[in-house]
Amino acid sequence: MKWIRLLLLGILLKFYGLPLRAQTLQSLILTDRTNSQLLEFYDTLTPKQWSTLAGLLKQEIKTNNQLKTQQQYHGRLLIQLAQFHTTQTQFDSSFAYLNQAFEILNQNKNWEEASFVMYRIGTLHSKLYNLKTSINQYLSTLRYLELHQIDKYMGHTYNLLSLDFQDLGDYKNQEYYLLKFVEFAEKKNVDQDKIYAYGLSAIVLNKKKQFQRAYDLHMKALKLVRKEKAQKNAEIEGEILTYMAQHLVGMKKYQKALETINLAGKTFLQKSPTPNRNFDISKLYQVKAEILLALKQPQKALLSAKQSRHLLVGLPPRQQFLDVLRILTHTLKATGQYKEALEVYEEMHKTDSLLKKENDLATIKTVEAKFQIDKKEKEKELFRKTLEIKELELEKEKRENSLYWGIVGVGLFLLFVMLGSYYQVNRLNRALSERSKQLQSLNDTKDKLFGILGHDLRRPLADMNNTLQLAEHNLMSTHLLIPLLRKKLTLLDNLLTNLLYWALSQQSALRMNPRPLVLLDSINDVLTHLEGMIKEKELKVLLFDSSQNLIYVDENHLTIILSNLIHNATKFSLPGGDIQVTITDETSHVLCTIHNTGQRFEWDGEIASSFNTTSSMGTSNEKGTGLGLLVCAELVKLNKGTVKAYPNPTEGGTILELTFPTTKSDRVSL
Repeated sequence: MKWIRLLLLGILLKFYGLPLRAQTLQSLILTDRTNSQLLEFYDTLTPKQWSTLAGLLKQEIKTNNQLKTQQQYHGRLLIQLAQFHTTQTQFDSSFAYLNQAFEILNQNKNWEEASFVMYRIGTLHSKLYNLKTSINQYLSTLRYLELHQIDKYMGHTYNLLSLDFQDLGDYKNQEYYLLKFVEFAEKKNVDQDKIYAYGLSAIVLNKKKQFQRAYDLHMKALKLVRKEKAQKNAEIEGEILTYMAQHLVGMKKYQKALETINLAGKTFLQKSPTPNRNFDISKLYQVKAEILLALKQPQKALLSAKQSRHLLVGLPPRQQFLDVLRILTHTLKATGQYKEALEVYEEMHKTDSLLKKENDLATIKTVEAKFQIDKKEKEKELFRKTLEIKELELEKEKRENSLYWGIVGVGLFLLFVMLGSYYQVNRLNRALSERSKQLQSLNDTKDKLFGILGHDLRRPLADMNNTLQLAEHNLMSTHLLIPLLRKKLTLLDNLLTNLLYWALSQQSALRMNPRPLVLLDSINDVLTHLEGMIKEKELKVLLFDSSQNLIYVDENHLTIILSNLIHNATKFSLPGGDIQVTITDETSHVLCTIHNTGQRFEWDGEIASSFNTTSSMGTSNEKGTGLGLLVCAELVKLNKGTVKAYPNPTEGGTILELTFPTTKSDRVSL
């Protein structure tokens, strides 16, 4: 949601001054006031857009009579105004707004936000190179945080203190506050803070040639990065390994350093690129060139140095580019290429001059900023007049925009009404079309049901009538008549049961009464029911049970499922063949496999939109309707199980897999 708010704010600012109500302004800006993403968004604003935002903030403070009872909101507005004047290098105004914000927030006991203001005052002094003042401000911030037991900005404050002492050349205090940062990160036990603290401390120790201590700290950071195993940490891991290789060079452990830098290379190359990847990989090749040069392999070192330089071509010059040119010069000299070494040395000299020039320009800009602060009274007066002019401009634009946006609003309203009407008609048309399809599907289902009733149901009744006529004329003995009638009645019963459950499923009228059941008992009951059909084909049923768990299903549904599937296996088995039934426990369900050695077929357990009455003939020309598997699919799905069939590639025939949940907790509530 924060990016949506930022995007909306950017769109509004594009029109240079769209008025916002207090509630809208608060929801867009102030809820994420300290978020780094919001500060990054500020950096993308043009000066005119910043002026527009500043005008909105000032207008809110001026016109909102409730700010006295909403002091937290008032303080946040002042923080935003301070940020605006910082971007305009009007630092005295920035300090003034920040001090006002601190007074308001502190008086109203908004300790955390008040500490954030103190932290921002310190960073502003650091920006102006008022290092002694910024150090005192950071120390005051630490005391304030300790007094109110707030630790949100404490780690960052320790880090900035160490950087300011480094700029002053006070390396003792620099190391002291870096250690405080490490202790704080370890105390809070936040991995990202610890990784950052260890890395900064290790870099400082490396500059002081305390390579073993630096290596140990980077090893701690590496373990934390690897513990998270996140994609975003891959680049961090590569950087840490590169620094560790550099520490090993300092300890003259060149072979181990080479192994470490190769591991860093694999880490970088296996992961997705990032904006800083060229600098990171260039650093890697630079360190590798130093290692190979120390190992008396100048040709390989030269190749790595050239790769390091190539990655930085076209990028803004940094100190790192000077380091790369320096190692390239050494490798060229080591390979006897003195002319090329001289050319690289001249390029290094030009780059060094360019960097110094840029540093001088930055220093001049800072001096100019301080000069602006020295003209405090004149700037304030000019700023006040500028605010008055901009307020008048905003008021004028507000009136003009009110008329413009009123016209736009009416047009949009009419457009929305038309679009709503079109959408409503379109939705009704789609509903009618969908209803027509449903009626056609129901009509097709009705026709197929009548076909089954008229053909597949009439046939077994006619067969039974013929059989009884044979018995009536003494053309068939009783001991043959009874098994034959039992077989035909069994088939007729299965057909009627399948028809009933399929019809119920089409009307969404199936009901469940699940309870714990022993799967093996249900299988034995079905085998007894189908015993005549199994004996007729002289089949052997092999039952393997390694299951200890109950299954949680509807008993009637389970009987119908097993009857259809075992009947199907019997139908497609060759006379004299085997049917193997295996029951095993899985993690959260029981698996039952039924393997017959006859015909092969595949089925993924999916339910067709309307059933198909075609069916393959059995191995003894048994007929069927094709309805049994569809009923199984409906009932298995209703009981939260799965069913599928696939050919056995080694023994032939078909393997049918059936699973059911073991407990009620494994089921989705119905």
